[in-house]
Amino acid sequence: MITLVATWYGGILGIGENPYSYGIQTWLIFGLPYYIFAFIFAFFIAGKINELKSISIPEQFHHRFGKTAGVLAPYIF
Repeated sequence: MITLVATWYGGILGIGENPYSYGIQTWLIFGLPYYIFAFIFAFFIAGKINELKSISIPEQFHHRFGKTAGVLAPYIF
């Protein structure tokens, strides 16, 4: 748990350093695409994933593509 918190704080400090050092274009390159794709995911993909009632990606592959895909998915990802 402590390492996760340290990683989280390190990420926050590193993200804040880039715009300070290099300007607003850093946010346009790294931040803006995140918000665009988060919006797309939230409104177009999350509902479909929730309908499957799966808790993992391999389980979703199993429901959609069959047992073989579900067994192979953990090794692919």
